[in-house]
Amino acid sequence: MNITLDDAGFYSVGTTDDESSLDRGFFLVVTAKPVSPKIKRNIRVHVKNYVELMCSSQSTSAPDYYSKLVTLSYTWFVNGTKMGREARETLGLHVTRDLKYNRYSCSATEEGLESDRSDQVQINHLCKYFNVFLESVNEAHNEVKY
Repeated sequence: MNITLDDAGFYSVGTTDDESSLDRGFFLVVTAKPVSPKIKRNIRVHVKNYVELMCSSQSTSAPDYYSKLVTLSYTWFVNGTKMGREARETLGLHVTRDLKYNRYSCSATEEGLESDRSDQVQINHLCKYFNVFLESVNEAHNEVKY
């Protein structure tokens, strides 16, 4: 039997119409992996300052009201390797010039179902003023977004 998100909802139980009422039945919740997250971040940050990257996703489980009650957990990756930190929505980093070599991505998890990873972001600094900016790297399309 294949169950899909469209199958989610209330199912009444009874042998007659009178017995099939709202007080007899059950809710079927169908879970699915969350939407591929996006990383929100500051555009410009000075070296030696602190930057927060925020992993943002949403549940795709059904029915809709259930997806609003779900708490997602997050996993952060640096250069494709899972970071040994708590599964939080926000990743805080002390900005140094060495961070420019790292690419950060994240995934979201609901009920053991993990989303695809976000596009990677990279911290680069501007040499003259030692500013940094973040860029998205979309490897699938070989494009860089500023």
